[in-house]
Amino acid sequence: MHGSNARARKHFRLITVITDSISVCSAWYLTKSDLFIVANEETAEVLTRAGIAPDQVRALGFPVSPIFARGQTLPREAQRVAARPRVLYVINTGKARTGKTLERLLAMNHLEITITTGRNESLRARLTHQLREYGHRVRILGWTDQMPQLLMSHDVLVAKAGGAMVQEAIAACCPMIINQVIPGQEEGNARLIESVGAGAVATRQKDVAELVQEAFAESGKLWQQWRNNLQRVSRPDSALRIAEMILGGLGNHEILANKVELLQT
Repeated sequence: MHGSNARARKHFRLITVITDSISVCSAWYLTKSDLFIVANEETAEVLTRAGIAPDQVRALGFPVSPIFARGQTLPREAQRVAARPRVLYVINTGKARTGKTLERLLAMNHLEITITTGRNESLRARLTHQLREYGHRVRILGWTDQMPQLLMSHDVLVAKAGGAMVQEAIAACCPMIINQVIPGQEEGNARLIESVGAGAVATRQKDVAELVQEAFAESGKLWQQWRNNLQRVSRPDSALRIAEMILGGLGNHEILANKVELLQT
């Protein structure tokens, strides 16, 4: 009996951080947890409708790198951005689609394009060779740990609707054009971008290049709307909010003070 009671006692809290938005796999919330942290109120509603008690759900934002909170994102005048937009293209789609998209983007002579290829070194080398004629207009990177800096210094992100990628774009106030949506968990991430007016999803009717062109037409009118909407919903300090909640709940006030100071410096 003594051993059974010891096993029954729990000296910790289990906290689940759900990284996708809206279309959340039920495995996340059907597993027992003391608390669920979600990125936004729309996702919180999904959990409560599924039967999770409202006091077990906290919409504290997505825990992006503290670099986003420390970064000073200066206001960008739409007319200036439209004259020389900076596009960050994170390649994660098939080779054929990538080639067509790049060809159309490169035909827009006023664009500056940064391409990341992740750990695909052969693709990085091939693109570096093929696109060398474009000079400083095109920069090609392999795997990088500078994504926060890249997002905060570019005007539009082109990438798939991954949970982290979407939330980092929101934290950086970088409008996003989604070029791939994996059915299921990524559908909600794409809906989030569209619902808050923070970008668009490329379809057969409108491809990436066409959406980029529309964003910067009329002196960047649409782009400015996207960015204004992002500034209203962006929560780049979410990691700090989550740390405050967890450490404060445990009574670790000294640790919490040190954590807050670390994230704010």
